[in-house]
Amino acid sequence: MWIHLVDTDAISRAGFPLWMGARGFRARLHPSHEALVAAAPWLEPGCIILDSVDSMWSAVDVLDRLRTVAPDHPVVVCGCGDVALAVAAMKLGAADVLDRPVGWPALADAVGRVLEGSVPRTALPASAAAVAKVLTLTPRQQDVLRGVMAGKLNKTIAHELGLSARTVEGHRAAIMMRTGTRCLSDLIRIGVAAGL
Repeated sequence: MWIHLVDTDAISRAGFPLWMGARGFRARLHPSHEALVAAAPWLEPGCIILDSVDSMWSAVDVLDRLRTVAPDHPVVVCGCGDVALAVAAMKLGAADVLDRPVGWPALADAVGRVLEGSVPRTALPASAAAVAKVLTLTPRQQDVLRGVMAGKLNKTIAHELGLSARTVEGHRAAIMMRTGTRCLSDLIRIGVAAGL
C-alpha cells in the first residue's frame, strides 16, 4: 500500500518514507498540498497523511477538497493541537487525528489501523451506537463533552459550568471510561458521530 504525503521538513527529510518502507509501505512525496490535491484522482491506493499545511492551505481546506477528488483514500491528520480543528477534520471525514508530537510508531499504527478498515473512512453521519454511548453519560458529563467538542480548555469549561478544573478533569476521565475511548481522537469521533 502507498502512503501519500507532502514533502515537509518535519516528516520526509527526517527519513520517514524509508522507515515506513521497512514496514511494508511505499511513500509518494508531493511537493505541496496543492500538488497533492491536483494529483488526488490518480493516486495509488493507500492512505494520505496531512502534516503541517502550507500557509495558504488549512487542514480543513485540504480535507474538503480531498473528500471530493479522492474519496477512497483515508486521511490521517497530524499535528492537530487544536481540538476545534480536530473536530472539524473528523466532520470532514479524517480517518484519524493525531496531536503533536507525533512519533513515527504512533503514525505507523494509525496508518495501519486506517488501512485495515478499523477506523471509519468517510464523514461520519449521526450513529445510533455513538448516541447510545453519549446517553450513558450523566448530564454534567454531557455538558463537559460538549465543551470538549467546542474546543474549550478545561479551565474554560470549568468556569462556564461553575466547577473546578480538577472536577472537569475527573469528568473527562469518566467520559473516556464510559465511552470506551483511549484517546482524544476516538472521543471526538464518537462526539461527531453522535451529532454533537
